[in-house]
Amino acid sequence: MNVVKWCDQLNAVDRNYVDSLDGVAFHPYACGLDYIHGVRGLYAQCIRNIQSTLAKPKPMWCTELYYIQTARRRQINHGRDFIRYDSNDLLRHFLDGIYNGVKASPS
Repeated sequence: MNVVKWCDQLNAVDRNYVDSLDGVAFHPYACGLDYIHGVRGLYAQCIRNIQSTLAKPKPMWCTELYYIQTARRRQINHGRDFIRYDSNDLLRHFLDGIYNGVKASPS
């Protein structure tokens, strides 16, 4: 995940960089594949991975929704196939965030 790599690189330079952050926005890429691959909790693990690299806790913002669509089918086509979400998709998105301490999910 890019955010974790960026945080690791910033930590190497100055662990106090988090003092200048209001929060951390992330895209939980590949987190929807838990259903396909039989691994559970990838969304929560994604958040824990990011938080563990921060020297101080910061609010988390999930700004991506595609992970929910890939929970039911592989992401082969882009855009057109993923422009519509069912109400249960949106509910899962917000409940995932609330349960895992995400402060905002503006997707």
